[in-house]
Amino acid sequence: MDIAFSTKKMKPYISILLFFGCTMIQHAAAQDIDSMFTAEDTMQSIIDEVTIQAEKMKEIRLKSVEGTVIFEGKKTEVVDLSKIQANTATNNGRQIFNRIAGLNVWENDAAGMQSGIGARGLNPNRSAEFNIRQNGYDITADAIGYPDAYYTPPSEGLDKIQIVRGAASLQFGTQFGGLINYIMHQPVAKKFQLTAQITGGSFATVSSFTAIEGTCKKLSYYAYYQYKHTNGWRSNSKLNAHTAFANLSYQINKKINIAVEFTHQNYLMQQPGGLTDNQFNQNPRQSTRERNWFSIQWNIPSVKLEYQPKNNIRWNTILFGLIGSRNALGFLSFANRNDDLRNRDLIKDQYKNFGLESRLLYQYKLGKQLSSLSVGVRYFKGYTGKQQGLGNNAYDANFDYLHPDNLENSDYDFNSHNLAFSAENIFKITPKLSITPGMRAEFLLTNVDGYYKNAVEFSSDTLRYTDNQKRKRIFPLFGVGITYKAHYLAEIYANISQNYRGINYTDLRIVNPSVRIDPNLQDEKGFNADIGLRGKNGEKFNYDVNFFALYYNKKVGSIQQFDSTFTIYRYKTNLSNSRSLGVESFAEVDIVKCIDENSDFGASLFSNFTYTNAIYIKSPNKQILKKQVEFSPQFIFRGGVGFKYKTFAINWQISYISKQFTDATNATYASTAVIGSIPAYYVMDVTTSYTYKWFKFSCSVNNLSNNKYFTRRAESYPGPGIIPSDGIGVFGTLAFKWHTKN
Repeated sequence: MDIAFSTKKMKPYISILLFFGCTMIQHAAAQDIDSMFTAEDTMQSIIDEVTIQAEKMKEIRLKSVEGTVIFEGKKTEVVDLSKIQANTATNNGRQIFNRIAGLNVWENDAAGMQSGIGARGLNPNRSAEFNIRQNGYDITADAIGYPDAYYTPPSEGLDKIQIVRGAASLQFGTQFGGLINYIMHQPVAKKFQLTAQITGGSFATVSSFTAIEGTCKKLSYYAYYQYKHTNGWRSNSKLNAHTAFANLSYQINKKINIAVEFTHQNYLMQQPGGLTDNQFNQNPRQSTRERNWFSIQWNIPSVKLEYQPKNNIRWNTILFGLIGSRNALGFLSFANRNDDLRNRDLIKDQYKNFGLESRLLYQYKLGKQLSSLSVGVRYFKGYTGKQQGLGNNAYDANFDYLHPDNLENSDYDFNSHNLAFSAENIFKITPKLSITPGMRAEFLLTNVDGYYKNAVEFSSDTLRYTDNQKRKRIFPLFGVGITYKAHYLAEIYANISQNYRGINYTDLRIVNPSVRIDPNLQDEKGFNADIGLRGKNGEKFNYDVNFFALYYNKKVGSIQQFDSTFTIYRYKTNLSNSRSLGVESFAEVDIVKCIDENSDFGASLFSNFTYTNAIYIKSPNKQILKKQVEFSPQFIFRGGVGFKYKTFAINWQISYISKQFTDATNATYASTAVIGSIPAYYVMDVTTSYTYKWFKFSCSVNNLSNNKYFTRRAESYPGPGIIPSDGIGVFGTLAFKWHTKN
């Protein structure tokens, strides 16, 4: 039910938040200060000890407190890019995330320009079910109305990737999947360092990456430029991409630091289109579309201010924005229809966003234990201009409308406003036991203003419809996490947290022959829960086993239907409630390190296994009741072995994903190929590297056994139809690194 976006109705939730935060602070302040801290150095020594111990070990999950954010009691993981063996030039998702259990990774393109990640029965499409960030700020098209990830940072420019499952909603906001935060490389302490690498390989792939970095007294800097080109594994799949990033950080004094960042990416790709099942079985490398093009322009500025007035108080504020565009041009009809060489469909988006996030961390002693309170506020304003009309009938990438003043399909302005307050507190009950309650209040205002046109049946005429919608909502969210350190090698954790997902702009209006939208769509609500056991011992071994539950109320999904001409299409609506239950497990051991921690040799084994039972429940539609949720494979397995001697390393890995469906009815086949099953598949990869002084050479073989498979059926771009994944590919990289002596 819509709730008025007014100050009066905000007051109860703001009051709860303020009471929550103030109570914690007053409780700490009411105690004798001398009993809390013998000196500020006492607090700092505690923090420093934790930090030093963490640095001695391989970082595999987030600490309880990082900066001003609390992660106690949550399921967290860290991908350390310096520790993994992966094909960074192709941004290969299944290799980069190979040690993260339960991720269903779509392979949209050979260059990894757009991420497609799902988990626990959530749709992987452009990772829209996750909150995607870079250095803590939003990088998607519109975090509220259109959270699609068209930009993915190059792996070469990253230090690590932070992953937090569903409970991240309390501090970061919307999305059931949780948080994926790309952490850019941090400058070295040297005055100057140069890194350069060049990659070449299959499909005429060429990628160059050049970075400079350093620290001069109070000023640190990091910048890179990447160029990438490939002809692609399939016909008509060329790509040219340019990505640049720059960071300047200045330590004003011991207490204040300010950092300015700017990211730019643009790319143009030819899209070979989708295939039918028969076409895929005949030749997955073929293409029936040579006039389809896609381009992106992404500009992301940010300013971050950090202030630490005392050792136990930290505050930061991030200002960020996005000025970007997306253009899609081509023949959009089903894969079973030939391109008639008429005027092409053209879809153009413009994005202009602004956001502010501010957090305060206050650490205090409650009794004899160290507790932490984090409070935050967020404001976000997003704008999306979305147009669809006709482009010309040529073959080139011409993104100009034939009739810009009278578009044939639609012209919309989407505006979103988001105000949020959050608070979480770690209560240390004993040195081993902690309880972390939290809350978040979300205030949303979304506006839709524009028009669309529909063809009159059995006529060449069209009718124009004006579409104006305004939705105001309030979402109060609550959650709690529990951690018990039973042993230095065994930690029990549990959490439960409410989630929501607002209706996306593409859910409200789109002109697509493959898809029809229910005009009465509602927001989705539900919760995530985990209970698990985890532990680690340096680089010797690491494990994490957890049971999870995800309940999704009024889940938006698709069912197969027929129109009056007996054409099959996907109907998107609030299908039903769904629930996902399962287990996620990961284990890694270095056999040599267990015997001799100081050995120059290393022999590691890793394995992750996920079982997910995701079905629709309590549905009035018997067609989908107890059916498997779409894009939810029951089994996901990844494993591998690695050997290392000094600066030489070689790794082999295998990925297996079981059968999954693309609609709620679990239909296995449709002539259009938009709906149907995604068969089970497995993929093997081999990577090797050798470092000599300033040089490093690496080589990878992707899809070693040259399997024929696909990970998605697209309802629109880059389809519609089956999007085949790449066959075998070989890539080599030569990297050079040089720095000054200081």
